[in-house]
Amino acid sequence: MNGDLMSMVVSAAENLQTAFWLMLWSIAGLIGFIYGGKTILEWVKDTQRPGPPQISNGAKISVFFIGVFLANLPFLINTTSESLGLTARGYSPISYASTERYGLLAQGIDAVLTLATMFGGWFALKGLLLLRSASEQSGRGQYAGDSVSKGLGHIVAGACLVQIPSVLDAAAETVNLAW
Repeated sequence: MNGDLMSMVVSAAENLQTAFWLMLWSIAGLIGFIYGGKTILEWVKDTQRPGPPQISNGAKISVFFIGVFLANLPFLINTTSESLGLTARGYSPISYASTERYGLLAQGIDAVLTLATMFGGWFALKGLLLLRSASEQSGRGQYAGDSVSKGLGHIVAGACLVQIPSVLDAAAETVNLAW
């Protein structure tokens, strides 16, 4: 490969794929354990303080479960994908485009789709973080509807991006296209 744009994208996708998913699962797991532990500590402190709790128990429960989902982010992405009717696949590089059909461009297409799956994982993580901020806002009596809809949208869009080959196949079947 001589340094053209396609070879750089292919190289980036091949080199970043495994490290990205390990980093994302590690970050999500760490944040999830922090949220879960922080919520449990808040419950303990609220039982020792006089007066009503500063944050409602419903908000604490939702933050706790968001922490659980963060710690199990791959499970959340796969479950969301399956609930949308998409086939769950592993988190390995994508081999979608055939060399017979696309020629030399097939490697570039697969690399771009592999990078798109990484963005999907990041969107799902961001969606859960938006849901956490929404639950904390509602626990303080603020309006959090916008954050909830954005968070759920990020989770669904992230799951669709992670399962991009299935999404492309479903889109092609919907409009009767043959790639």
